[in-house]
Amino acid sequence: MLRRGKFGNTETALAAGIGFSVLVAGIIGVVLALRAREWKFCWIAGGAVVLALVYLIAAIRRRPF
Repeated sequence: MLRRGKFGNTETALAAGIGFSVLVAGIIGVVLALRAREWKFCWIAGGAVVLALVYLIAAIRRRPF
């Protein structure tokens, strides 16, 4: 994410794959933390969701932030 220029096809697919897998894991973490009423873990999983959105936005734009 620290390089300049557009992503190639492989880099776009890799960023999208990482973003999607972290998004799914983050959503599962939020749901499990809410069910267990563990608010600290809910914030941590919410941070993972935000990180996943950064990766997905970068993959859609085909540019790093």
